[in-house]
Amino acid sequence: MVAQPSKPRIIIVDGNILSAIGLKGMLETVAPGISVVICQNLEVLQVLPPGHTVHYFVASSQLFACYEYFLPLADKVIALIQGNAVSLHGFRTLDVTSTESSFLKHLLAVHNQGHGEQGHRHPDRVCPDTELTRREKDVLRKAVLGFQNKEMADQFHVEVTTIVFHRKNIAKKLGSKSLSSWTIHAVVNGLVQIEEIA
Repeated sequence: MVAQPSKPRIIIVDGNILSAIGLKGMLETVAPGISVVICQNLEVLQVLPPGHTVHYFVASSQLFACYEYFLPLADKVIALIQGNAVSLHGFRTLDVTSTESSFLKHLLAVHNQGHGEQGHRHPDRVCPDTELTRREKDVLRKAVLGFQNKEMADQFHVEVTTIVFHRKNIAKKLGSKSLSSWTIHAVVNGLVQIEEIA
């Protein structure tokens, strides 16, 4: 019997479990089909079974404590920094203290940096985008760009209740009412460019 290749995974190394759980949710939305594993420290990481790890999201405190371990993996490591932390030469960084929209924008930029141009889907991506109607895509795009229901209704020459109806359908189809989730979906599926996000 031939062993099946292991599912690609992302590993989060962070002692702050609540922060790690939040990041895990975002990563699972940005990269469906990839397993996301949380490790509180290097000791837990080292006992994981071997697997195909595509990225390590590492809290700066863990990175400094285990610098020699992560240095050879620098091309796969994204350091989770706080504010204007000391520059981590050789590592990509994400500021975990930034606003949600700013963090999301940077997370998507890191994703696109490693996975080609925006709007190009991965061939193996399961993408629920095809379930959205043309008008739902229009409403999703406007919502992500910050338009209010009334503004959308005026632009599309429809009633506000029609926009509300479309937003409810979008939430149902995407499985979320969160604008952050909608933003991830819109960027990953080429409906909005990162540069357009405020």
